[in-house]
Amino acid sequence: MKLYWAKRLGAGGALVCLLLLVAFTKAKILWAFTATTYFDYVGGKLGLALFDSLWPPSKGPVSTVLEARLFDAFLILTSGLQWFLVGMIVDWVNFRRQKRRTEISAPI
Repeated sequence: MKLYWAKRLGAGGALVCLLLLVAFTKAKILWAFTATTYFDYVGGKLGLALFDSLWPPSKGPVSTVLEARLFDAFLILTSGLQWFLVGMIVDWVNFRRQKRRTEISAPI
């Protein structure tokens, strides 16, 4: 089975997440972070719980720059992984369809 769509969707998902995070941090577009949490469901929902369990919260309501950059990197990686898995499912379905098509058209 080739990973044609998995590679492309994984790289595209990580790139889109990176662009949304840059739009949020540099351009101060507030809806970009909300879009990131919907686009990257795994990192947006489970990432906060994971980071809270691994590191104690910083002193005060605002995270440090290092914590924010680590969380951004985590979001980009999980977004790429999530969309890579979606691409693997698409590749698996295509593999099954092609396999079934060759079985039907193969001479007996």
